[in-house]
Amino acid sequence: MAGYSSGERLYGSGAQDREAEPPRIVEHRSHRRMLPRASTSAATTKETRDISQRLYGSSAFAQIEVFARPEVSAIRVLVAEDHPVVRDALIALLALQQDIEVVGTAANGQEAVEKVPLLSPDVVLMDMRMPVMGGLEATKRITEAGWAKVLMLSQYDEDDNVFASSQAGALGFVPKRNSSLHLLDGIRCVSEGKRYLPPNLLRASRPEKESAARQY
Repeated sequence: MAGYSSGERLYGSGAQDREAEPPRIVEHRSHRRMLPRASTSAATTKETRDISQRLYGSSAFAQIEVFARPEVSAIRVLVAEDHPVVRDALIALLALQQDIEVVGTAANGQEAVEKVPLLSPDVVLMDMRMPVMGGLEATKRITEAGWAKVLMLSQYDEDDNVFASSQAGALGFVPKRNSSLHLLDGIRCVSEGKRYLPPNLLRASRPEKESAARQY
């Protein structure tokens, strides 16, 4: 992915020498699962804890560990991200959420377009810049077909990117440097058909580009 020379830039040097592997994702078209009432211990494995703490830090882990809702169906998510370290970190984060289920991954936009109708996710977590087919084109194809809702991710948070994402059909936009809590809020919001933009982007939007932010 353009702009990523290593995982260190996003998550610190610990991301490069992590020993734990992320939870393995088995792509499937399973029926929606109903979730039991959340408990503070949650069914998180030591493996998932280790990688999440390495990539996001212990304080972030403590904040996001318990985010489940009683008696709700899981939000099915497909993660489309070409950078392996970032993709693994996203999977590890989402694996901690009792109301979110990762049903598949894609390493480029074309793969995402091919997998969405097969895996039936509710939300596609879409990297904006990927090889073969970029996130904007993939988002346009997915949303025009009505297959899933899209939350766009980008290293860059310029207003032009926010506007382009909205024009392509994405319901939300989250910069990768933002808090993981914003990412989780975005997934939950978009899954309900609502638009989402982190508060810091809404405040920072330039007056001449306010229309882009208002769409969220």
